[in-house]
Amino acid sequence: PAGESTAQFCRRKFKWVIVAILFPEIMLYMSGKQWFSASRLPKKLNKAAEDQRERIAVPVGNPRPFWSNDEKPSKAVCRHVSLPCSERFGSAFQIPLQHHRVTKFNLLYGYFALMGGFVIDVSHLHNTFSRLTISPKVIAFLAKHGKFVAISDSTIRDKSKADTPAKGLVLIQVSWMLEQTVSRRIVGYPITLLEIHTLVHVACAIGMYGLWFKKPLNIRDPAWVDISDFEDLVALML
Repeated sequence: PAGESTAQFCRRKFKWVIVAILFPEIMLYMSGKQWFSASRLPKKLNKAAEDQRERIAVPVGNPRPFWSNDEKPSKAVCRHVSLPCSERFGSAFQIPLQHHRVTKFNLLYGYFALMGGFVIDVSHLHNTFSRLTISPKVIAFLAKHGKFVAISDSTIRDKSKADTPAKGLVLIQVSWMLEQTVSRRIVGYPITLLEIHTLVHVACAIGMYGLWFKKPLNIRDPAWVDISDFEDLVALML
C-alpha cells in the first residue's frame, strides 16, 4: 500500500510468509482469485477502448506523458498539490488520461491496478482525504466514460522488484524437488512423509508462480494520475 512504512511492510510480508508455510493452499487460492480479477480488468478496458475507437474513429496511439524525464512539472500542474513540487514528484509521477487515443491493456496492467498502483490527489475536492487509490472498479468506470489511465509496461516493470529471469530461476529451484521425488519413485526408492509434505508446497508454489508470473513485485511507489480531465467524475464518486 502507498505510504506504508518499512516496519509495516516487513510485518505484512512476515504474516504472509507464515500463512504460506502453514496453509499453502490458501495462497494458491488467493493467487487464483487475484489472477481472475486482474485478467478481467484488461478485457473490460479493451472492450471500452474498442467501443470508443469505433465512435471517434481515431488510430491507436501510444500513451504520451505530459513531460519528458528531463523536464519538471510546471507550477500550473502543482496548483492543487499539498506537497511542494520537488517533494511530490521526486519519487512519483503523473500519468495523463488518454481520451482521444487508446492503447492495448494487458494482464500486467491489471495486476498493477489491482495492487493499488494508481493514486489521485483529492485535497482540493475533499476535506478529509488528500489522496486516494484508484481501484479496478473506478478504472473500469472511467473507461466507460471515455477516460483511460495509460502507463507503459516498461514503467511497471521498472517499479517491480523482480524480473522474469528471477521468477524463472525460482521455478527451476522448486521444480528440482519435484523431479528428484518422481525419479526416486520411478527407481523404487521409498518416499518419506516429509517429502510428500514438501511436494504439496512445491505444487502450490508452481501454481502460484504460474498465476503470478506477470504480477509485479512490491510496488511501493504508486503512479500519480492527473484528474484535471475528470474532476467531475471524481467528485461524483466522493
